[in-house]
Amino acid sequence: MTQRRTGLLLCASAVLALSACSIDVNAEKLVRREDRRFPVTGTPDVVLKTFDGAISIRSSEKPEVLVTIERQAGSEEALSSIQVKADQQGNHITVEVLRPEGSDGVHLGLHVGRSASLIVTVPRQANISAGSGDGAISAEEVEGRLQLNTGDGAVSVRRTGGDLTVHTGDGGVTLQEVRGTVELTTGDGGVSIDGRLERLRARTGDGGIEVRAASGSAAAADWQLESGDGAVTLTLPGDFAAELDARSNDGRVTVDGFELAGETTRRESQEVRGRIGAGGNRVLIRTGDGSITVRKI
Repeated sequence: MTQRRTGLLLCASAVLALSACSIDVNAEKLVRREDRRFPVTGTPDVVLKTFDGAISIRSSEKPEVLVTIERQAGSEEALSSIQVKADQQGNHITVEVLRPEGSDGVHLGLHVGRSASLIVTVPRQANISAGSGDGAISAEEVEGRLQLNTGDGAVSVRRTGGDLTVHTGDGGVTLQEVRGTVELTTGDGGVSIDGRLERLRARTGDGGIEVRAASGSAAAADWQLESGDGAVTLTLPGDFAAELDARSNDGRVTVDGFELAGETTRRESQEVRGRIGAGGNRVLIRTGDGSITVRKI
């Protein structure tokens, strides 16, 4: 009981410094689910937004977009305060969960925050823009243009094709069996990418980057890998062609399995530049603190 009183006092004393403060002690969570269905006749353009909650996207063979909204709160009144705005104009669909009034503030005692997750099923061919203020985002087996953005949460993508853009303010990013172009940023978190890549740009403020470019990958445009603090490992197919420019401010750069034409520095150094195969577009790799390894599959 003494520890609980101490927590309450600490939370109250932080009112001037924080926009929200909550203490949850065995608070009850209520959940309400609702389905919204949108029939489509072609490739849908889907916009998904929630103020707080995870977003999960999967594909099916049905010509429809199905959005399950899962509201969570500590009371029926709080659940009812979570409103959803939905609109369909042809194949353009928007589903937005609005931030309830009074959702920020100081909460002492028993409290369950309000949130709303989205579980989404789309045709395999679909263009999607998904954004969460705070929550993980996942997508699987979708072909098209995907833009995934979360203020705080991990992002996971599997077996997708097309143009993929990912941003998370704080969280790791895992891409598996992706095809096409990738552009991603995370403020803080590790990055793992596996797939047949045409253009790649990946940046993390703090974390390692590991990329395995499958057979058929090519630098159709410049590639760029950058970590503020972390090791970078890039594995490439044997027939890959590009101009390599790799530098670590505090770590070694190692090239394994490739003969570099026009090499300007040693194969193991803090900086290595040279031509891989027939050359072409540039592969730029930078890390502030950590090793860089470029190797052949």
